Amino acid sequence: IYQVFSPTELLLDNFEQCLSAFHRAIDFFHQKMFDEAYELLKQLHKEHPKDGPVKLFKEKCELYLEEPSYYDRHYVNGAFRFNEK
Repeated sequence: IYQVFSPTELLLDNFEQCLSAFHRAIDFFHQKMFDEAYELLKQLHKEHPKDGPVKLFKEKCELYLEEPSYYDRHYVNGAFRFNEK
């Protein structure tokens, strides 16, 4: 798996810190620790509102916090299942 970054992202003073926080959030997400993941993702989204993966996982955490059963129905084998076009 590869993660793509723009040249401007690589120049951020806190790039490594942000990347580490994102990886921790994803680890929490996979462990179904959505509160912890959401808090990290919310902070990252505040700092980097145009970051697509941060926004996607933040929104998924919001959904799964509201309805935990969605996780088992919509996240299968490490991939999101989309039921709509």
